[in-house]
Amino acid sequence: MPQLRRIDTAEGFLARAGPFLSAHEPEHNLPLGLLGRLLDEPRLYGFDPAFVIAEDAGSVVGCLLRTPPYGVILSRFESLEAVDRVADAVLDMHPGLPGAVGPADVVGRFASAWSELTGVRAHLKVRQRVHAASAVYETARAPGTMREAGPDDVPTVLDWLDGFAEEALGEAPHREEAEAAYRRREADPDGAWLLWDDNGPVSLAGYGNPTPTGTRVGPVYTPPEHRGHGYATSLVADLTVERLATGLAFCFLFTDLANPTSNAIYARIGYEAVADWDQWEFS
Repeated sequence: MPQLRRIDTAEGFLARAGPFLSAHEPEHNLPLGLLGRLLDEPRLYGFDPAFVIAEDAGSVVGCLLRTPPYGVILSRFESLEAVDRVADAVLDMHPGLPGAVGPADVVGRFASAWSELTGVRAHLKVRQRVHAASAVYETARAPGTMREAGPDDVPTVLDWLDGFAEEALGEAPHREEAEAAYRRREADPDGAWLLWDDNGPVSLAGYGNPTPTGTRVGPVYTPPEHRGHGYATSLVADLTVERLATGLAFCFLFTDLANPTSNAIYARIGYEAVADWDQWEFS
């Protein structure tokens, strides 16, 4: 029977669950990258984070973390039975949980258990795929060049973050959330906002929240009027080359499985599928 352990700090959680997460680093790039930030800024989103580890015979078989007000992030689980126990264990910690994200089989099991425990409706919001690149293929280059976003670009970046939220996430644009996302990335010493510039900015990409040997790329957004020219392809390719040249082993990114265009673009660059992750919403 899996045993559950609650952990109060990112340091304590990493000490116990870090080896388990790092054994499948590409799949766990989201929690690993977030944990790196939490070590330096425990209340990254304004609230205390929460951590739970599932163990069997002294070995970690799965874990979750949450940075309120957002939902929980689940790792892979060696035992789906442990997922049910985790859902029950965090009920008193997060009675108003808005959602969950994680490996497709795990988060689906969690969503079902959560719905049964609470009576709230759970619905699948986005099917995603985790990709990793350790090298970049030669691709046709778009006109223009990559550069870092500067102070004069902030209004454009914020507008495009609103556009990304509306198109990719199905969320109504909220300028304050875009501003908060921009500031968090700007404050990340290992991250940046980058633009592809062709007589002006035409495409946006960010990176940051490094893992032990990699970094996560995203969001990536090209406004409709600039699509079809290969700008995002060239931007992500150059960004990936630059990050790998610093000594990183991987760059990671998430794609929406409902968007075949982006999945094909990243495959041409050199990104390979690692795992399917789903995002569920509770209401």
